[in-house]
Formats: sequence, structure tokens, C-alpha cells
Amino acid sequence: MATGEIRAAFSLSEPELGSDVAAIKTSAKKLDDGAYEINGTKMWVTNGLRAALVFVLVRTDPNADPKHRGLTCFIAEKEPGVGENTGPYKGFNVPPQIKKMG
Repeated sequence: MATGEIRAAFSLSEPELGSDVAAIKTSAKKLDDGAYEINGTKMWVTNGLRAALVFVLVRTDPNADPKHRGLTCFIAEKEPGVGENTGPYKGFNVPPQIKKMG
């Protein structure tokens, strides 16, 4: 990332929640094989479409008190420039780029 060979993005905001970290609904569940399954929807992810790596903040402990302690940041790989990922990244989808003024 430091050389510019790989782009990355950070994904925190969610629909209806904005950037309220304590209210994050996207969750991760550890599977029997040790891998994690992440389920949820994020929005306003700068470089999300072009990135090869996305740092995703998700809830791993729904019973944590205070709520912000039950969060984990995962590094998710994806195909850069692709909206609907295939192969090992299937299920990781990114909407088209939003047309902005600047």
C-alpha cells in the first residue's frame, strides 16, 4: 500500500447508522474451520470499488459492554475494480462509483 501498488479502503459507516461505531450491525461469526463469515451492509467506502483490500469494522461480540468493545477490524481481500466478486471473493459486492462533483 505504501508504494501505491495496492489500494485499500476503510469501511465503517452503515445505512441508517452513519458513523455511529457503537451501533454497528454488520457482524462476523467464526466458522468451524476457523474462518469468519461477515454479514452486513456498509456504505460510503472511499476507494471501495478500486481497492484490493478493505478494512471492515464489524461486531464480533453482540453482548459486549460498552458496545464499542465488541468490534473487530477485518482485512478483506477483493478483486480491484470489480463490483461483483467471483471465485474466492464471491459474496463481497461493491456498488458502482457515485458520481460526484469534485
